[in-house]
Amino acid sequence: PAELLPGSGGGLVEAADDELLASSFRSWGAAFVRWLAEARRFPDEDLRQALEGLVAAWTPHGAAGAEEVQRMLAASLDALGSMQGQLNELEEGEADEDRAAFDQAMGRLLQLQSQHEAADAAAAATDMEAVAEHFAAKGWAHIPKVGLSPEILAAVHEELPSLEPEMALGTTSTGLQDWRRDRSVFLKMEDSEEPRQDLPALAVLDEIIQERIEDLCDELESTPMRLRLTGRVPPMVACYDEGGYYRRHVDNNRGADGRALTAIYYLNPGWKPEFGGALRLYPSASSDQLVGPEPQDFVEFWPEEDSLVFFLAETMVHEVRPSSAKRAALTQWHFGSVER
Repeated sequence: PAELLPGSGGGLVEAADDELLASSFRSWGAAFVRWLAEARRFPDEDLRQALEGLVAAWTPHGAAGAEEVQRMLAASLDALGSMQGQLNELEEGEADEDRAAFDQAMGRLLQLQSQHEAADAAAAATDMEAVAEHFAAKGWAHIPKVGLSPEILAAVHEELPSLEPEMALGTTSTGLQDWRRDRSVFLKMEDSEEPRQDLPALAVLDEIIQERIEDLCDELESTPMRLRLTGRVPPMVACYDEGGYYRRHVDNNRGADGRALTAIYYLNPGWKPEFGGALRLYPSASSDQLVGPEPQDFVEFWPEEDSLVFFLAETMVHEVRPSSAKRAALTQWHFGSVER
């Protein structure tokens, strides 16, 4: 079924209502559909009908809600379960390759279902109305626990070491060498011309953060502030090794590059206060206070696993305090404007 493969013009993911599912499907959909085409000697009408329904939900002709997507995922799993029975009835060694492909497909489908359930649970557990009200009043907001599943976080941590060779030392617009000590890499994800296919868990994480930002913008419509986002920078993974820091700065100082919003998601399980490395915000400070005496009005957050911080990129003075342990985070920057 070549017309259903991502990127073939079949509309499989382009008009997806559920971007988290779309991102997950891009990671494994092509291989799964190809395997199904090769496995026709094990026909299963229920399986094919369930998958056709799943595909329809991601085409311009269908727009399934969360409950409908969950129903189709469950139907696909049931059909794959019956297919597993057919495979088990074969003589040992007769279909090892098919069984291995089947096991991989089943695992991916279970992972997809888990990710969808985790995202729904996380969204339900976060009071985004209160987050938006705080953001409108203060210019920043903090979600202590986004609610990603342990499975997704474990997969993200498996992918992070592969980025180490790609990371470069952080630089500043003024060229000061001692203003920061960190390493980072920008990732090309699904909306890039050449998206990466080797980081499916980070792609899911990126999508979940994007969803929280969309929720924030929606809730801000009921506050005195409006956040009009027009685009984004590729997500960045940053690493601060022992002794790392980033002195006071503004991400988009004096509106030089159009960034309106910064979102930072932390990836540090078991973080302890004695490690330092806090993100410190100075809500009342101005860009004229990047050097000299430290402003007395500040708020800070430990870079704890599964926490998320939003702040205004054009005005928020902030820094990363010196860290005695390695810390990592995924950052999104979004272009746009703020209306009050």
